[in-house]
This record gives sequence, C-alpha cells and structure tokens, in this order.
Amino acid sequence: MIVKVESPCYELERINLNVSNPFNDGGEFKIILLETRGDQLDPNQSIPASVLLRTKERKKKRVKSKTNHGQNRPDTPPTPPPPIITDTEEFSKQNNTDSAQLLSAFSLPVKSVYLGPGQTAEVEVDFLPFFTGDRQCSVVFLNDDIGEFLYSIEAKATLPLPSPLPFIPNQHTVRVSSAVITGHSRGSRRGSIGSEDNVVFWKCDSGQTLKETLLIPVTNMAKERALILAAQQRMSDLEIQRRSATGTLTSSSVAVKTVKMLSTSQNLKKTKSKLNQLTKYSVEVDSEFYKVPSHVSMPSPLDARAHSAPSNTRIPHGMRLDDGIVELPIVFKAGAAGHYPAQITLRSTDDIRVYQLECTVNPDGSMAELELSVPVNQSVTQHIPIVNMTNHDWPLRAEIIGEGFSGPKSHLAKAYQTAQYPLVFKPLYETNVEGKLILSNIEDGTDHVFVLQGKPEKPLAEDHLKIECEARKSIVFNIQVPNATKKRQTFYIESDIEFTSGNDSITVLPAQTGSYDLVVSPTRRGTYKGVIAFTASKHPQIEVDSDGDEVPADPNDSVYNGHRIWYSVEINVAPPPPERTLDITCNCRKKMMVDIIVKNPTSLQIELEAEIMGRDLSGPSTIALSGGEKDVYTLTFEPSHVGKRKGSVIFYGEAVGEFWYELNCISEPPEPQILQHQECELGRWTKLMISLDNPTKESLELIPFISNTNNFSLEVDNEQPINLPSYSKIEVPLHFMPSTLGNGSHTTKVSFTSKQFGEWVFEASGIGLIPSPQDPVSVYTAAGSNTTLIIPFRNPMDQTVLADVILTDEDENKDDGKNSPFCLLLKHNTGLRLPPKATLDIPISFAPGEMKKYQSLCTVVVRRDDGEKWNYVPKSESGVPEKQSGEDLHVIKWYFPIHGIPESRPVRDSLAPLVECRAREKIQQRLEVTLAGVAPSSAGPNRRMKTRAITPKNKEPTIPDGIVVGETLAVTNEFMYEIKFGDSSDAKALKASVDLSLVRQHRDKETGLVVLVFNVIFNPFKALNCDVQLHVQAATGGLWKFPLKFKSTEPPTDDTIQIEATGLNKPSSVGFRLSSRTTEPVPYTAYFTAGSDPEITVSPEGGELLPSDTDGTHFVINFLPAVYGKVYTAKLVIQTSDMQWSYNIRGVLPEYSPPRGTSSRPMAGPHPDPRYRGQPVNYVQDNIQLLTTAVSSPIKGAKLVLPRVL
Repeated sequence: MIVKVESPCYELERINLNVSNPFNDGGEFKIILLETRGDQLDPNQSIPASVLLRTKERKKKRVKSKTNHGQNRPDTPPTPPPPIITDTEEFSKQNNTDSAQLLSAFSLPVKSVYLGPGQTAEVEVDFLPFFTGDRQCSVVFLNDDIGEFLYSIEAKATLPLPSPLPFIPNQHTVRVSSAVITGHSRGSRRGSIGSEDNVVFWKCDSGQTLKETLLIPVTNMAKERALILAAQQRMSDLEIQRRSATGTLTSSSVAVKTVKMLSTSQNLKKTKSKLNQLTKYSVEVDSEFYKVPSHVSMPSPLDARAHSAPSNTRIPHGMRLDDGIVELPIVFKAGAAGHYPAQITLRSTDDIRVYQLECTVNPDGSMAELELSVPVNQSVTQHIPIVNMTNHDWPLRAEIIGEGFSGPKSHLAKAYQTAQYPLVFKPLYETNVEGKLILSNIEDGTDHVFVLQGKPEKPLAEDHLKIECEARKSIVFNIQVPNATKKRQTFYIESDIEFTSGNDSITVLPAQTGSYDLVVSPTRRGTYKGVIAFTASKHPQIEVDSDGDEVPADPNDSVYNGHRIWYSVEINVAPPPPERTLDITCNCRKKMMVDIIVKNPTSLQIELEAEIMGRDLSGPSTIALSGGEKDVYTLTFEPSHVGKRKGSVIFYGEAVGEFWYELNCISEPPEPQILQHQECELGRWTKLMISLDNPTKESLELIPFISNTNNFSLEVDNEQPINLPSYSKIEVPLHFMPSTLGNGSHTTKVSFTSKQFGEWVFEASGIGLIPSPQDPVSVYTAAGSNTTLIIPFRNPMDQTVLADVILTDEDENKDDGKNSPFCLLLKHNTGLRLPPKATLDIPISFAPGEMKKYQSLCTVVVRRDDGEKWNYVPKSESGVPEKQSGEDLHVIKWYFPIHGIPESRPVRDSLAPLVECRAREKIQQRLEVTLAGVAPSSAGPNRRMKTRAITPKNKEPTIPDGIVVGETLAVTNEFMYEIKFGDSSDAKALKASVDLSLVRQHRDKETGLVVLVFNVIFNPFKALNCDVQLHVQAATGGLWKFPLKFKSTEPPTDDTIQIEATGLNKPSSVGFRLSSRTTEPVPYTAYFTAGSDPEITVSPEGGELLPSDTDGTHFVINFLPAVYGKVYTAKLVIQTSDMQWSYNIRGVLPEYSPPRGTSSRPMAGPHPDPRYRGQPVNYVQDNIQLLTTAVSSPIKGAKLVLPRVL
C-alpha cells in the first residue's frame, strides 16, 4: 500500500498507518524504515551493492513471503523496496549531494508492534523534512519466524511557512492580521498564516516608488525548532527528563547533536570547517513589482560582521536576534491601486527560508472632497458609504479636523456589506469652514481621507413665536436666547415689526440661555409677521482687572462676531371693543344709506382710513377731519343675498389708532316689481321682456313660476331652472293672450326663486281689445284653374260662442257672388258652435279667369251662446271710455282680407331655352319672354320664350316709363323680374356668372301679347349645368314662371406639363404655384380625371388656395414609372367653388440604349474564329478534310473515306 503525504519544511507531519497482519500467525513485528530521496526513486538508476544495507547474518530459513496486504503470491516481489544508504560518503561522491539532503526526514516513535493473525493496528510515522523535494520511505514489518511485509510512503516537502521578521516602524510599515492577508491574497498558494507577525505589510500612494529594507535574522528559527524537535524524538525518556530538569531540552547543543545524529561524520567535518565562512543565499521573488538582489551573504553566528538590530526594532514573539541580522534592500513600484502580495525565498546549500510581503497602493483620488451646506445652528448628517467586499470586518478609527464637524470616533464596516459613517456638520457662525475626515483601517492600516468644505448658510429661525394681543394695548413677551458658543456673547437686537420695543442688547454666558422682554404695542388689528434677530458683536463695555487696568480682548472672541440667532414672529392683534352697534335692514336689489358720525379727538387735522368688512357694503376709503371736528361717513348697503350677516366699518389713523363700528345687516327678499300693463286684441298675443340681472359674484339658479297660465306664459321651460351667470343680465319673454274683452282675470304673479335672493316677484296685467282686421292672405293659382285656401279661426275666449262666416268681394257690402272667383265651401256658414279654445277651418276656393289681382273679405261674426252682451267699454285715443259706434257689443267680428293672384301656366322644362358657352369665356344673348293673359284674350303661340341675337347698334331698345297703381299717383314698373337659382353649389357659382337686365318691352295691339326682351350675360369660370327659373310679376297682378338652362363646357387646358423620369421605379417630380382670383384664401380640391395613369400623382390634394397678392400655393406632381415602352398621360384638375384649372401631364421615359460588348484588349494576330476575322467560312472544304466522324455523331470514330478495292 502506498501512502502519499505533503508537509512544509521544518513542519512535523504525523502519519497514521493502519497496518494489517497478512499472515495466519501472530507475533511481534520489528519496524524498519528504509528511506531514500526522490531522485533515487528512478528504477533505471543503479545503486552499488556495496552501499546497500546488509542485514545481520542469520540462519537461513525458507518462508513464503506475503505482500500487498495479504494478497497470496507464490514468490516475493522482484523489486525490493529501496534500502537506506549507510555508506553516505560513497553515495555523496556519486551524486554530489549536500549534507542537508542526507538528513533523515522519517522517524518512528515505536520500534515494534504486535499483530495477531489478521489483526489490524495503527502505527505512527513522523515526517519532518529539512529540504524541499520528494521523499520515499518503506516501512518494513519483520518477524524472523513468521515473515515480513511492507508499506510505502511517498512524501513531498514544500517550501517552509513564511517566517516572521523584525521591522522598524515608519509611515509605510504596518502590522496586519493573518485574516487580512488571507482575504487579500490572490489564489491559494499561501494557505493559512500562523500569526500576524508572519507578514510584513507596507502601504504607499499610487505611482510612488517605495524603498525599504528587510531585516533578515542570521539564525533560521524555524529550522532550529525543527532540529530540536527531531532530537527530542530520538531521545530516551531518561534523557528528556534529565534535560528538562537542567533546562537544556531546547538548547542549541541539542540541534547540533541532531545534525550529528542525522548526518554522516564526513559531512559533519565539512560543516565544522565552514562555521567561520559566509553562507551565500540566492534570493527569489514571485512578483514583478518587487526588485531584490539576486544573492545575499549570511555571516556565521560567531562572525563579528553580523549586524545587531537597531534599538527601535520590533521583534516578533519567540524570535532571538542574538546572532545578528542581515539587511536585504527591496524596491517596490506599481502604477495602479490595489493590494500587491509577494513571497521572497532565500536558498542555500543547507537552508531555505520564506518571507511574506504585502503592499497596499492607495488609488489616485482616494482623498475625496465633500461639500456640506446647512443653515447656522442647524445640523446636517452626511452618510459616507464604506464598501467592504472582503471576508473580514474592518475596524475603523475616525479623526475629524475642522470646527463644526463631528462623528463617532470608531466605526465597524462588516464584511461583504456597505457601512455608512455618519458625519455631522453644525456650524455656529456664517464663515466657511475647512476640515478633514480620516478613516483609518486598524487592520490593514489604509486611510480613507475626505476633505471637508463647510459652507454655512443664513441661519433658520430658532423658533416661531406666536403672540396674541389687543389693539391699543401693550403686553410684554419673554424670549429665551441661547448661547451655543464657548464664549460669552453680547447680542444686539433688531426687529422689522414697528410696534415692538425693548433693550438694545443682551449678554449671555457660554452654554447658557438669556431672557429678553419684548414689548408689543399695536394700534391696529390684523396679523403681523416679521423677525427679531440677536446678532453677536463686541461687548460695548471695557473690562478691567483688580488693578483697574483694561483687560485685553481675547483674539478668539472675534471668531463669533456675526453669530446670529433669530426668531420668526407672528402677532395676532385682536380688534378693540366696538364704538357702537348699528342695525341695517334692506331688501335685495335695493340700496340703503347709513350715516355714521365720526369725531376727531385731537387738535390736528387727520385723515382716517376707512375699511369696510362685510358683504354688500361699500363706502369711501378715507375721511378727512379737522382738529376737534365731527363729520358724517356715508355707508351704502346693497344686499344681493337674503339673510342676516355681520359687518363692520373700521377707521384708522396714526394719531388715534383704530376704532370701529359693528353692523348687523339684514337683507330681505326683493319687493314685487310691477310690469307694464299690456293691451292685446282678442285672438292675438303680445310679448313683454322681463329683465333679470345678477350683480353678485355667484351664479344664480332661478326657478320660474306663473300663477295664471291661462293668459300668461314664459318662453322657457317652467320645470327647468334658469342659470344666470355672475355679473350678467338676461331677458325672459312673457307672453300675454287675452281670453275676454276688458280686464277680466288678466292678472298674474311671475316669481323666480333662488337661494340667494329668495323669491323674486313680478306682477303683470293686461286687457283684451276688439280685434282689428287681420293681415291679408294671398292665394296663387294659374288662370283658368282653381285652388283651395284654408283660413283657421280659433275661439280665444273662455265660453262657448256661435259663429257666422261671411265671404264678400272688395268689401262686405258687395255680396252678389255671381262673378266672384272666390267661393265659400262650408255647408253651413251660420250658427256654428265653437267651444272655448276650439278651432274652425274655413275652406275658400279661388278660380281666376283673368290675369289680374282679385280681393275678397272673409268675416267671422261671434256672439255669446247665452245671448248676453260683452262687458266692454272701449276707450278713445285720448283714453276716455266710449261706446262702440253702431254696436251694443252683442257680436265681435274678425276680418280676414284675401288677395287672389293668378299665375301663368308653367312652361315645360324641355322647352326651356339654353344659354351655353365654354368655361372662362363670355357670351351675351337676348332673351324674349311672351306674357299671355295680360289682355282679355289668352290665345297665342305655344312657344312663348326664345333667345336671339342682341339688338343692332343702330336701334335702341324701348321700355315703357311705368304705370300708376292704386288710388295714388305713384308710378311704378309694370313688370318686376328675378332669377331663382336654388341652393346647390353650382347654383351659387352660376349666380356670380349671370347678369340679367330688361332692355325692351312691347305689346302687340292685335293679340294683346306682351313681349319682354332681356339681355343675358353669361361668363362662367368652371363647367356648370344648372336649371333655373325666371319669375316675372305684373304690378296689376299675375305671376309668370319660365324655365331657363345655363350650361358651360370644360375650359381649355391651361398648360401641358412634361416630366422626364430618371429611371424605372425612380421618382421624379416637378412643381408649380397657383393662386386664387380673390384677395382671400379659398378652399380647393386637386384630382385627376378618369383614365389618368396612376403612376402620376399630385400633392397636396386639398387645402386653401393662397390669395392673388401672394406667391400662391405650391403643387408637386410626382412620376414613378414601372415599365418601358408605355406612354404615361394624365389630366390634373384643380377646382374651387367658382374657378377651375386643368393641366395635361405627360410622363417621358429616358431613351433606352442596349449594352454592347467590347474586347478588353486587342488580340495579337488574327482571331482564331474565322467569323471574327472577316473571312467567309467554306464548310464544304472543311467537311472534305474530315476522315472520321466527330464525337457528336451517333456513330463515333467511323471512317468517312472507304478504302479502294482493287
């Protein structure tokens, strides 16, 4: 079995072997160690037989050996374990090995062990190496009677653990714990470190070159302790007791004896011969940032050249420097911040040492700068983050420099956390403070430096003081003034409130609080806000000592000059008792004047300020009084809300202070308002406007109500409230319709209710009058035809009546009705019973025979159903009551005049004349209209309307001067005319394009026909097609209607635009500008007509066309062709409400040039292809020369020329 172990040099490693007896017999087995170095483990290396260990001659006995832990084998393994070498001198000559390598590294605490048959026991083997390298040891268990078996141990000796070093404290050297070094170490090469003295820790700034010296002890304490331990392992118990008693168990002689015991005598002699010589050590370092000498010489402990350590050297525990030290210079330089560990190894022929270094480089900018601002006497806490990403805690020590800065003296930054260090800044005066915070890591010695800039701001108020007092009275308010400085301070007092007073200064001892009395004497009510400040300054009094000499001022006292403490003050001044209480009562929407007598108690002329508090109260802002004079102050109360409220009038003067009067204001609802008395005929109604105004700041919500809805009504919904905004006015119409003659019950109460005014009442009344003749009713129909007219009659009264209907021509006295065109179509026209508010429809037929105006009169006579008279006394124009002439008011009459107007027969639209021209061109024509029915005979041609050329220039048209109509001598035109265009968009454009004027009027004496000749001017700007009507009305009656057509065709194309494309699927565009014909922008639409190619587009397609006095609207035509060989065309139309432009668009493609191949370079000599040489090819000659068929032939390689047969 092979056991592998590893141990640093000079460190004891105990190996526990679990040994099993492979034999069937039990007995005491001797334990023999056979040890060799790693370089002798090569089986190919020959070992001389003379140097092998020879066992004592004994009786030979044949036994079967069992190895490999009892595995049965017929023979002993062919390769015996390597024996320990006894002839060291001969072997040293062969391998040139130093004596230190010959020191035995393995030892046994026991020499034998008893093992029963198959028994297992634990055997301890100690491994204590003195040099690095591989070692092999065979542990042989031997019993002469039973047999032998062995175990193999392969051990590896590594570099020794880092040794502690003495050091001289300076600004770069710091002691650190092993935990810190383990946390900062990179990789796992160092392992665990024994104590904090095993590492030398340095620190420096980034970019700095560090030059230090290591103090190397002459004596290797680790090796010396290992030699003593090896000696103690080989001592007997008696010797250990004896040396313990004499105190020589750990003396240097024991180490020398161990060397003698473990080494050969020859090497010992060599060692003695070198005691007084220098030992040369090679120096190795594993970091490129450290520079060390390649060798260092170590003097002998007996040599006087060994340096003794300086007096300020710190020596680790357990280290002796009796043999002196050797200085090893080291240079360190690193550009970047971080931790830089290093391991230095010293080697000699018989000694090896390891030392550990660690240098921490602080980064650039590790000195951070903090700026803190806070008002004086206030504090601000800045939490400074300390990030600890290591696996151990950092104990921090804080050092704070600068007045006003404070914080804990120590702080702990836990591992893998971010600690917050609380820095407090509390300035005492308004002067910038510079300071510094140094956080030192006690473990690794690193410093975190923060430059502090304290910028105090103006101090905040120490407190907010609220003072309650009454006008024209004085009170004393006590203020506590603290002194937070370390010196006695004298504070001077300043305040911006005029009516405060007190001492000019107050002196407060250090860390004490003074008391200051503030006198408040207000003369006017209100809330006053201000400040009172206490500013430190030099004491006004000169201090003297016991001898009467002036005590010099402390220069440190000037530091606090300007130290301020201030308070914000709020003084609530209550009004004094009122001079008098006044009661005022007034209706809403009215005014009341109240006179207040004001007296001047002084002998000087004063002007009092008057302040009015309360709603709906007003008055002058000032009043002037002479000395001892009385005057009257007029107060106006104009309420806008119903209710009770308080008010006051306050007078103020600097000489007299404030005095005031209390007001108890009572506002009642508005008084009822009488509206104008209304007069109205029966069957008609009148309208009266009710004005409602809102003089308040609030919106009013008025709910209307009418008490008499039979005769009165509002043009609003009575169920919906009326909203009246603030400072606005509206008028609500009130309708009155009488239901009887005279006053009757024609009264009502109209109210508008709101929460502000209460009930706002208006009273209205009216009277019913006898109806006057109604407005004439006109009826139209064609001559020779008839039509029916319905005249509705409503009974406006509250009782049932009997009605008679009478139809007469011209007036009511003419009633023959034989030749009248009017006819009453009622079966019964007398005694018609009508209930209250009922309606009677009166049908009247109108059938004119001639083209003249007819008049008729329809009379409705109403009488009471009970036969009683109407209770009504009319009034004259002067207002005197009088009887109705010729009537006892048994009946009431309504007169309805009727005007019958015959019309001509309409002309069919198919016979309408046509006025046609091209858009944007002007045409002038004559329009002849023949009027039939003006004369007794209505015969005439079918076509009564035509157009012709204009009258020749040598013949002037004639128009009659006019005719006389009615009973007066007034002259008017015989015929009036107009064109009815309609409401379409084209009709509106046509109206602006047509002008019509009457140029000739002629009456045929034989036929009686009247011919009117009109001049028509048609100047369209766009394509139109409209039907209109020409209406001609005679002054004596009659209306003729004639259809007329206007048509304008498409205007000529304005321009042709050609666009040349840059290529297929490549856009091209061209632009132009266009403006309207007016000085105002007009809307337009741009589109392409049907049949236009979609590859041509326009933008924008709609918008406003800019006025004519501008550059116009910019249009862009885009062309994106897709294929060659096609002609792209389109027609663009831009149209407004009265104008149209058109453009022909033509898209042109670039000329296509097919590619032509050319030779890259000319060929030398004729071309191999005869087609390119310019010579004709003779295919017959070529084929004759062929002897066999080609590969393209179905029969390949056949002979084409047959041999001759002789």
